[in-house]
Amino acid sequence: MTVGWANLELFDALEQCRGLIPEDRRSSCVDLVVNDAAIAFEILCSNLRDCDAVVNDVLYAKLERVGAELRVRDDYWKRLSRAPYRG
Repeated sequence: MTVGWANLELFDALEQCRGLIPEDRRSSCVDLVVNDAAIAFEILCSNLRDCDAVVNDVLYAKLERVGAELRVRDDYWKRLSRAPYRG
């Protein structure tokens, strides 16, 4: 995996966050991805927590992979609220 891959995955995660956080916060993260994906990731996770957003398993797994690839501390995504699995 490369940082380019992580950027693409982060853009996709940001699309999946539409409606979970205010659009102005989401779009500010989108603007940051190109210059500093790790900071954009940290801000996204903080915004998700601040807005009490509940993420599904697919989005959580994506954030986990991207965070690990960007070498962000894992507490950024581990503290997110997750939707109960409905298998």
